[in-house]
Amino acid sequence: MIVEFAGLPRSGKSTCIDAARHYFSRHEITVKMAGEPIRFCPFGSQYRVEIACWAANLALNTVLEASLGTSPETLTLQDRGLFDALAFPRLLWKESYISRDTLSCLEEYCANRRWTECVNLVILFDVEPEAVLERDMARYIARQVYGEDLPGVITNESTLQALRDCYNEIRADFRDRFNIKKLDASQVTMVDLVKQVVEHIVKEYERQAVETS
Repeated sequence: MIVEFAGLPRSGKSTCIDAARHYFSRHEITVKMAGEPIRFCPFGSQYRVEIACWAANLALNTVLEASLGTSPETLTLQDRGLFDALAFPRLLWKESYISRDTLSCLEEYCANRRWTECVNLVILFDVEPEAVLERDMARYIARQVYGEDLPGVITNESTLQALRDCYNEIRADFRDRFNIKKLDASQVTMVDLVKQVVEHIVKEYERQAVETS
């Protein structure tokens, strides 16, 4: 079973993935964690379509290995997968970095039913840009050391809001391709957020068990 965690940075994805791994491992379910691919991208500027393609291919590799491979994992927790890979190209198109034709090709590749049928659940963390900026430790350190904010390429309010809008758009556009559960990650405690994540995974796990029995 493959569960993807999607959404803005600092929305709680990594914390929930780690907590879910501990929970299911303690219940004797073999868990594999697939890290966020974009962290390891060897390219330069983040506003390049090649980065979106590179991240999408790594996400697809994880999906194929989990669904077709011979590894013993029962549950794969994926930090940014095929659903998430749709968001950045949408932002690139909106800001005129790529054409509509290029966007359509990327979307058809990432949301191809042959791949999306392998992804059992997408948990989309919806968070307000203000909350992201408050949680951004790099900005906190910059304020303490330099006395001013040093916004990043993505971690600024306007870009975060634009990307958030993209997530909501692709959720509507591809709701027939992915099983998506959207969580409000702005106004809840991390404990409550983890509980919601575990509950959604348990329900999907039980549903899959019934279907395959």
